[in-house]
Amino acid sequence: QRAEHVTSSLRDVFVAWFFASIGLVVNPSFLMDNLRNIIIVVIFVFVLKLVTGFLPLWLLAPKVVRSPALSAMRTSWILTHISEFGFVLASKGKSWGVLS
Repeated sequence: QRAEHVTSSLRDVFVAWFFASIGLVVNPSFLMDNLRNIIIVVIFVFVLKLVTGFLPLWLLAPKVVRSPALSAMRTSWILTHISEFGFVLASKGKSWGVLS
């Protein structure tokens, strides 16, 4: 417990540095110039992840579940979240020339 107490503040510092560095990479003028395209891509990815999460869960739900569609929808809403790790992967892919 003592080690966790000592290292927890250090962990918080590294988390703050990570989010600050991501924030410094964002170019506000780029966001405003491409706002329509960004919104379209975000909605497309969100809907795609929602559908690809819902269908397998709904089709493979056991018959014991009272409302499989509702359970599948709730679970797929949770799974559609896009994390910051995606931004890290995208920036690495762009720097390696895999993404344009």
